[in-house]
Amino acid sequence: MSSPIEGDPKPIGRKRVGKDETFDEMEEEITINHEDCEHVLVVALPRKGKDSTITSLCGNLKDEHGYKWFSCLDDGRNETPMTAIPNDEKPIKDNLDDFGQEPKAYDAEVFVPATSGVPDTLPSNFTRFTINIADLTPMDVIRLAGLKSADSNTMRRIGQALSNTIEDNDGVEGLVERLKDYAEELEATITVTELRDDEFDENDQGDRELKDAERVEADPSVREVSYEMDADKALNDAAESLLMLAGEGLIAGPNAETNLDMDAVFRDQERVAVLNCNFLKPRNESLKYIVLNMWLRLIFRKRDENSRLPRALLEIRELKDIAPSVIGNAQYKQEVKALQATVYEIATRGGSRRIMMLGSTQKLNDVYKAVRTNMPLKILLQLGEEEVMTLDKAYNFSPRQKEQLTSFNVGWGMLVKDGGEHWPINWRGARCGLGLGDEHWRDRYAVAWGAHVFKGRGSGWISEHKDKEAYVNTRTGYVKPIDPDADDFPDDGEWHLFLDEIWSTVPVSMSREQFDQQTQLPTQFCEATVDYRREHDIPSNLSLTRNRDTASRELSLENKDEKMDEEKRRVLDENNVPKPLESWIGKAKKGMRSNMLQVLDAVMRADPEEVRTLDGIAEVSGVPKGTIGRWRSERHDFATCLERRGESWEITKVGHRALDINWTKLDRLVG
Repeated sequence: MSSPIEGDPKPIGRKRVGKDETFDEMEEEITINHEDCEHVLVVALPRKGKDSTITSLCGNLKDEHGYKWFSCLDDGRNETPMTAIPNDEKPIKDNLDDFGQEPKAYDAEVFVPATSGVPDTLPSNFTRFTINIADLTPMDVIRLAGLKSADSNTMRRIGQALSNTIEDNDGVEGLVERLKDYAEELEATITVTELRDDEFDENDQGDRELKDAERVEADPSVREVSYEMDADKALNDAAESLLMLAGEGLIAGPNAETNLDMDAVFRDQERVAVLNCNFLKPRNESLKYIVLNMWLRLIFRKRDENSRLPRALLEIRELKDIAPSVIGNAQYKQEVKALQATVYEIATRGGSRRIMMLGSTQKLNDVYKAVRTNMPLKILLQLGEEEVMTLDKAYNFSPRQKEQLTSFNVGWGMLVKDGGEHWPINWRGARCGLGLGDEHWRDRYAVAWGAHVFKGRGSGWISEHKDKEAYVNTRTGYVKPIDPDADDFPDDGEWHLFLDEIWSTVPVSMSREQFDQQTQLPTQFCEATVDYRREHDIPSNLSLTRNRDTASRELSLENKDEKMDEEKRRVLDENNVPKPLESWIGKAKKGMRSNMLQVLDAVMRADPEEVRTLDGIAEVSGVPKGTIGRWRSERHDFATCLERRGESWEITKVGHRALDINWTKLDRLVG
């Protein structure tokens, strides 16, 4: 691809020279002409480099040709957000090294629909969004209702409802009310000022005057025509759908702060815009196709209306999922059919709007024929014999080409353009991250950002770090003890740092003694530490943040028990409650908890000589020795609060934290 930037453009592939070829016999340079935004389709077997190749192409078009990169679809494993981290796979890093290039993290904003199911805590580059009803067209409303089309009368009524709602600055409720009103059977009256067969007289001034003017003045109804408009079921369906989608958090009124501003997204050319619909509740899975349809429609409309915006680049992994050759195989046929129509429109008319589509698929015939035939540039990586036979019908491959197509190594392939085949080409791998089946996407974000992450008991974390006293949650700054015997280690997936790591970045104004006494460290200490530990430049802010607004939107269908568990976990984390003490919460636990706290407080205040034995503890606390002994032997929670050091009993860090917690507040919040 030729590049407008200064200096030599970065290559995205290299053709190997055969033994019987010379440089003179070869083309000097193989280029992919993108001036007309011809669409590209990459075809390959699973795990043979499809996603890596289209991501590599997208990075080149963004960096060197000024395209706005929209990453639109993955297979549900949160692969596309990996655009924000550098590639960490050794084979691809070796490939990049061969090209004289390095892994690169792109500045990426990940857009997630603000629906139920979105986690409260996400990386800071994730943005919850809604669709503004002011951005809807009558056809959009029809699609949201799950309808293919509507008659002109229905479209006019929807247009009027939208216009009046926006003019009056009403929200979704106002639009729904208007649609329901317009859906009812109503009588329309039209006053006719002139008819084709009217007769005129000329008055004294020479002006033409209707012969029945006096009658009309006396009774205007003689010139009125009345007719009835039938009730409109489509409008009722649209109203119900909009109400449901508003309740789910997908659409909102004009004043909602979460509304997507596609103009602003377009103009921020340096950032990759990633659409992520992977957090939808199972009951809302069909919304994924509705959201993507709206997303693509907005991109098409904005670029159509304003050619000064950057060219648009649509990255679509597994194109067959949204433009299948057989709709009958789709789980949500109605939604996929509407989305297929949108993709077809982009395939046929997108180039003239300077919208370029890069898609991937395992089999060419899985993609809707009207779409795939409008993607003239094909990149063929390793294929199965059946797929080679299918493609041979169109391209008439030589025996050598057929053999090569089934035996390409990962990263190698053929470019088909302008009626010719160019091969073998070693394609550059993706500079940014790709999906990995064995690693959770958020764990990879943590490592790239510079934090540690707990990946479970079998990950080796405990044996590697059991000698450390405490860890610090990177989001809250809370200091938490490490004690495998007491199950004191991070939650699965928790981002953290160790105290010694943080101490090296602490300002000299704080002494080590002051530092060790902290139960919560300033977040800027954690930020400085992860910044120091980070191996690569990360343009996006990947730190975890909590969104407190999402909890306000609930539907009656939501699993209330699950919601309560999420809220309880949030309160426990925010109040830094050690795991062993979580069982102390609740009004029913108040009596026993009070006695335990009484013992801990007494031990803390007592002289070490007074608490050499359980008898001594019983004496200073007023709690019977037998009760204390039973708690020590039978209750893991109490045992983690009190331990013997030397010849005396002392309370542990967990015990100190137990005395600091506001238990009355916790009883009220989650008890």
